[in-house]
Amino acid sequence: MLTCKRFKNYTFIDTETGGLSDSAEILEIAIIQESRDGSPEMRKAVNNVIIEIRALEINGINPDMWRDAPTLAEVAPKIVNLLKYGPVIGHNVQFDLRMLKNNLERIGYVFRPGWPAICTQQMA
Repeated sequence: MLTCKRFKNYTFIDTETGGLSDSAEILEIAIIQESRDGSPEMRKAVNNVIIEIRALEINGINPDMWRDAPTLAEVAPKIVNLLKYGPVIGHNVQFDLRMLKNNLERIGYVFRPGWPAICTQQMA
């Protein structure tokens, strides 16, 4: 666990998308929030809009996995709430946050993370 008295929570994010362009849809998003006391809270949201079969295959996702999955619109309030706490940490986190921002704005949510983003890809 990270230790820094400045932050109460650390939020880890990872997305799987149907492409790399700004218009790509999020296929899957995982968010894990850990508080300074060490208690993790995991939230996983899956968007059930199937777009490109090849993108699904690359990410190891098949249509059966999405049978009962919520849409991004259904889990957007929970995602936005979890990302209120920071910092936000991820591997290529700028990409994840950009994809999330674009996808949320397409369904009417304003997403402006107010915490620092820590990129483990840059750190490596």
